[in-house]
Amino acid sequence: MDIDNFRAEIARRSGAEPVEVAWGPGTVNERHTHDFSASLLVLEGEMTVATDGAERRCRAGDRFSLDAGVPHSERVGAAGVRFLVARGAADGHAARARYFDSSDAFDIALPPVPRRQFVEECDRAFDPNAGSAILDLDRGPEMALDFAATTPLLLAHYLRIAPGDRLRFDSRAGVELYYVIAGAGRSDKAGESLSWEAGDAFALPGGGVAEHEAHEGGAANAALLWAVTNAPALAFEGLSPPPPERSPIRPVRYPAAEIARRMAAARPRLADADAPGIAIVFSSQAQERRRNVSPGLTFAMNQLPPHGSQRAHRHNSVAVSLAVNGPHCHSVVDGEHMPWQPWGTLVTPPGAVHSHRNEGDEWAHWLIVQDGGYHYHCRTMEFCYADGA
Repeated sequence: MDIDNFRAEIARRSGAEPVEVAWGPGTVNERHTHDFSASLLVLEGEMTVATDGAERRCRAGDRFSLDAGVPHSERVGAAGVRFLVARGAADGHAARARYFDSSDAFDIALPPVPRRQFVEECDRAFDPNAGSAILDLDRGPEMALDFAATTPLLLAHYLRIAPGDRLRFDSRAGVELYYVIAGAGRSDKAGESLSWEAGDAFALPGGGVAEHEAHEGGAANAALLWAVTNAPALAFEGLSPPPPERSPIRPVRYPAAEIARRMAAARPRLADADAPGIAIVFSSQAQERRRNVSPGLTFAMNQLPPHGSQRAHRHNSVAVSLAVNGPHCHSVVDGEHMPWQPWGTLVTPPGAVHSHRNEGDEWAHWLIVQDGGYHYHCRTMEFCYADGA
């Protein structure tokens, strides 16, 4: 940070005028406290500031801030140090305050949610030589987030469970949504044991550790689960999930045969409807009035007839999709052609104009998780077709 920017920020925060200080080589200031807060910018040389349990080495161009009343010591390097320092209020709480006005309060530039298909992670999940693993589909750094996230509110994973193995999964989320890609097994959580097999979908409450066990069999019979949680939504606010017994989510399973039956029954009802797809939305007894699987998330299986295509549309909710069956399908997201990879995970950013197209001779299916419940709650979904309807 240059000197002008440092002075401008200090002026905006507290109105204080930074002063220049120089300490000679090897200067040591033993442990002490100040009745004021301090913010400094090192101009030349270096110094080390030590607080309880932490030590910070500051060189030219580095900044350091300290609240009032914090015990610390300072040690200057061999070349001495020169720095600007601004003293803040003696009230440590007031020293933490920051102020913006209408000229800069809303000048927030965030990286967009990247449209993405996760290929490498999918290939690793299907590696027959791999053991049990949790493969995070993490793009947090691309979105300037300091926690793992596939989208700002969702985190997706592939869970690979070797035959006879138990995989512990601590999602730190409010809800866990699953689809069984392959294998069979059971999941233990919240005092309940839920059995599953290929083609099933199920949901578990967040909070605590879920233990997923794959049934015994050959190496080719490893269980593969696709899991999506709302862990980033909690991490954003620094929250912990409620314990399972206080969660609004109860364990629920959607058997593969029943999903298939419901999908087939929906086709004649929705074939001629003005809808973006022929989907089955998963809900539960506890969340029936919201028509979602959890208060914040929407969980659905969508389908397209042979040689069918969606009507291009957009909405404010993000979509994280799993290509369940669509060897001749592709998506068009903001004009980009994206062929489906078998069991690949595709992210459709919020607000992106998109459609899915099936050029094959069989029905195509894809599972979709959206942060739609949050948008319904805030009245911000804003679904519309690309032609403005």
